[in-house]
Amino acid sequence: MAKKATVKAKAKAKGKAAAKPAAKGKAGAKPAAKAKPKAAKASKPAAPAAPPPAWAWHEVMTNDVAAAKAFYTSLLGWSAQDLQMPTGPYTLFMKGGEQVAGCMAIPQGNGQPVCPPNWLSYLRVDDVDATVARARELGARVDVAGMDIPGIGRFAVLGDPTGATFALFQGG
Repeated sequence: MAKKATVKAKAKAKGKAAAKPAAKGKAGAKPAAKAKPKAAKASKPAAPAAPPPAWAWHEVMTNDVAAAKAFYTSLLGWSAQDLQMPTGPYTLFMKGGEQVAGCMAIPQGNGQPVCPPNWLSYLRVDDVDATVARARELGARVDVAGMDIPGIGRFAVLGDPTGATFALFQGG
């Protein structure tokens, strides 16, 4: 009897009626009603995974480096480290001491910007020059042929046959 009282007390404390246990061995006794399974809650889709290892780097090319640095450091909590590269000033964005992206002024060609402001993603490859040659065969345009970044690696900038711009990167 104490066991039944304890079950009822616990159920009452939870705001639920206690289910009566089925009588043991009585003829015609009904089995205890089974609780209806609760409907599964709609789960939120999983966040996208980090870029696969094929992605080597991401950088923003802008016509206003100072404004881009202020925006991304405020928005994402990044810090900015300015460097002088052989091609000109370059900013590394850092998060927790790790390099996460870069920022640079849009390169000029014949006194004009070579592209609008954009984020450029770099795909890691084993051989930039061989990949550029194969991309040409497949209909890609070559915006920047293979070029060395001293002490870092080699890169090229291409456009796929649909017009999307991307870069290739080969570590040094």
